[in-house]
Amino acid sequence: MQTSLTQIIGIGAAGLSIAVAADKEDRFTELLEAGIVFIDKSDLTNIDSQSLNYYINSNSSALGFLSSIREDGIFKEVFDSEIVKKIRSYGENILPLNLIAQFLRLLAEKVKKEIESYPKSKFIIGTEVKFIKINQDGCYESFDENNNLLATSTNLVIATGAYCNDKKHLNLDASENFILKNLESCRWFVADDMMRCESTTDFEKILKDKVPDKFILVGGSFSAFAIAHQIKNLNPPLSEKSIYILHRREIQLYFDSELEAKECNYTFDDANDKIDPQNGAVNRFC
Repeated sequence: MQTSLTQIIGIGAAGLSIAVAADKEDRFTELLEAGIVFIDKSDLTNIDSQSLNYYINSNSSALGFLSSIREDGIFKEVFDSEIVKKIRSYGENILPLNLIAQFLRLLAEKVKKEIESYPKSKFIIGTEVKFIKINQDGCYESFDENNNLLATSTNLVIATGAYCNDKKHLNLDASENFILKNLESCRWFVADDMMRCESTTDFEKILKDKVPDKFILVGGSFSAFAIAHQIKNLNPPLSEKSIYILHRREIQLYFDSELEAKECNYTFDDANDKIDPQNGAVNRFC
């Protein structure tokens, strides 16, 4: 098997961003010639229903989202699609994540089409990587569940995202925080399911039996606040005072500009807060 330059496990937003970045620098063809391998356990017909099909909005405006992708490069025909026309109609308004998912599927289809002409590059879908090892040459080798070699590369990018569905994965010490006392008696919900509304009905049934004293969300990212907003508006409603968000570091708030952040008396942390060089937004992708 030929050794490619890079293999990317995952063709969601993170994985595809490498192709987007290379195209913006006009180096995507160079990358294809050197060899790039995309591997994902899903097939392209399911990417929009499985990756970002959430019933919440993104943290980017429609035009801000599109501005990060080159329009006259390899994705030119994607920008001529009906999906992009619909995205543009949102203008400066925040874009729903499920619409972004449909757009990502078009990007993935285009990347797959481009890759077909380059022998060192591959687009492998419907196959799950079960393990990865480093060979004697220092290259990465990925294998499927039957120990079949999928790809060999000098670089490796794991872009599969994160998914936690069991509190056993969480390293929380109840003795250090009063909020975590009696944690074992709490009913846990997976954030991913909540954002897809797959467990919302179940949650509403529990609230009708007994409204909990506290609802604990672990993590201070955008999704945690999206879930907090979602459950606050359930029937019966949950008091804001009963919702707790546990996080490891200072929460990075999003603002359209530095000026807006200062007007809200937001205290900047030079080590963590990031300003987007393209549009000046604060913590746009945090």
